[in-house]
Amino acid sequence: MFSTKHDNSNTSQAFNSVLLPTVIALILITMLSACQLTPKAEPKVAKNTHKTLHYSHYYLWLKTLSPQELVAEIDSQKKALSLQSDTITEQGTSHKFTQHHAKMMLIYSLPSSPIYQPYAAKTLLNNANFSDDDYSSPSDNSDSLHNLAFMLLLKDQLNAQLKLLTAQAALKTKAKQEYARKDAAIEQLEKQLHQLKKIEENLTKHQ
Repeated sequence: MFSTKHDNSNTSQAFNSVLLPTVIALILITMLSACQLTPKAEPKVAKNTHKTLHYSHYYLWLKTLSPQELVAEIDSQKKALSLQSDTITEQGTSHKFTQHHAKMMLIYSLPSSPIYQPYAAKTLLNNANFSDDDYSSPSDNSDSLHNLAFMLLLKDQLNAQLKLLTAQAALKTKAKQEYARKDAAIEQLEKQLHQLKKIEENLTKHQ
């Protein structure tokens, strides 16, 4: 009797030592698979504000996207802006800086974006209405204040980038002008050499 109970106890312990790690491993694999299969969700609009988009959250979310997902998001925002423009035209209302404009502005500002265009981002930023209570007004709403701070930071960054791009373009233009001057000087020297050869040939003939 004692031997049988002891054997059963050993068998149970051995079974548990094999089964438990296997079960834990299966649970972990299932959780990892679920995480991989779940698509990246776009940051939700804050519930405690009216149509407030968290610019910093959206920008961070953009940085997590793959190139294919980023292209899909660009297409989605372009379609939304197109529909919005059509609606404004039909209603005869004035154009307004909306969340879709803000998203495109952030997409243009993203260096890894296939449509990275600091000039386009700055143009949209200049059109942003900071006094609009629905989007980025410096009111008592902390979300709006955060958006305003992010917009001002982005503005400073874009201004710095545009200065660098302008300086780079100026250097390229200057370099092209220098090359053009050198090419012109070389061409002039070649003409002079050609003329000297002709003079030399004429002198040889008359000797």
